[in-house]
Amino acid sequence: MTLIRFIKYGKPALVKPLMIFFLLLAFTACKKEQQPSPYSNIVNFAIKDAKGETLKAGIENNEIVLYWPPEQAIPDFITPVITVAEGAEIQPASGTKVAFKDGTAYTVRAKNGSITTYKIKMKINSVMPYIGSVSFKVYKGKTFLSKASSVTVSGDYFSSDISLVKVFLVAKDGKEAEVKVETVTPISIKFTADGPVGDYRRLKVISNNRTANYEQDFELAPELLFPRLTGISFQQQQTLKRGDQINVKGGTDADLANVIGFYDINTGTEYPLIVKEKRKDGWILQIPSDLPLGVYSYLYFYFPDTAYADGGASLIDFDAPVTIVP
Repeated sequence: MTLIRFIKYGKPALVKPLMIFFLLLAFTACKKEQQPSPYSNIVNFAIKDAKGETLKAGIENNEIVLYWPPEQAIPDFITPVITVAEGAEIQPASGTKVAFKDGTAYTVRAKNGSITTYKIKMKINSVMPYIGSVSFKVYKGKTFLSKASSVTVSGDYFSSDISLVKVFLVAKDGKEAEVKVETVTPISIKFTADGPVGDYRRLKVISNNRTANYEQDFELAPELLFPRLTGISFQQQQTLKRGDQINVKGGTDADLANVIGFYDINTGTEYPLIVKEKRKDGWILQIPSDLPLGVYSYLYFYFPDTAYADGGASLIDFDAPVTIVP
């Protein structure tokens, strides 16, 4: 009982200050623990590539650096999974779809209100393609491509995946006309020329997400059409008289021909016929009154010069000969 009296009554002046000290210490500790966190950093930033594999970004100098694998098409949008410092908030939030491009920004707000901004920086793991030459046509000082023609781009480091290759004709006003890619190899691209007829200043190739330009002033010309006969089929020999007509079929753009006739392959002599009608697929021809009698097995035709190509001639043989009688 003496000890109890000592604590309760013996030294009251000492007990009270100690109690106050410990209370102040506890209050100070609680106050320190309740200070808002100043951290506004991104701890982890991850996306999925085209194959579903996880890609983790590096955080460097407020940049979210993403290394995209080679030979994979880059998506327009990504949906990152993001972890930030404890107590911090990020906008756009983790799991939100955003544009996958340089400069897409994220804002992280710490618990104490401080803000840090991060921006996406894309790194493409592929070699820059190289363009050595383009199979432009040159005629009377004009450099051009003709619509619907097949054009070859020669170079190196092109993707062999045709889905990762795009080709554009860039006009002088900056407008781009995308063309159809036909085939690709690591050293060549073949495409079909297309787009508005007019003047252009360069060819642009995007291969495996990397862009190469070939600077060249050129013209996209109208489709160069030439008369062609892929075959003239007469099921049996024909016997005709002077003044009779013969119907020739089996061509394309045959209406562009300006001189048509029989050809004697033995003597090299040309015998013009009278053109009664021109069609895309052939002609209706009339036998002149002075055509030498005999058997004819070849037909020739001429076509004129154009603004982009010289004219020429072509020769085709009949499946069955034509005999001219009096």
